[in-house]
Amino acid sequence: MSEDVKVKRGTVVVFSSGEYSDYSVRAVMVAVDDITEAHYREAIASEINKDQYRQEYYAVVSNLVKMGLLVDVNSVEVWMGAYGEVSREFNIS
Repeated sequence: MSEDVKVKRGTVVVFSSGEYSDYSVRAVMVAVDDITEAHYREAIASEINKDQYRQEYYAVVSNLVKMGLLVDVNSVEVWMGAYGEVSREFNIS
């Protein structure tokens, strides 16, 4: 893999944001082509100069899809518990 390639074709990509209590998964996609740093910079260009409270995470992912680099993949999130205790329920969201 070239040093310029950050995500290799065929890789499942999980987009997340936030810290602690506001951490969340934003999208789960699969790379249909190699993704480079230049691709990412192009995808964020429309959002990076906006007010810090108005930047849209989904716009960045959408731009990468429009560039033909990502496609949606069916996925579910399984919540497994918190604070070191495994949930006894099978919690799918």
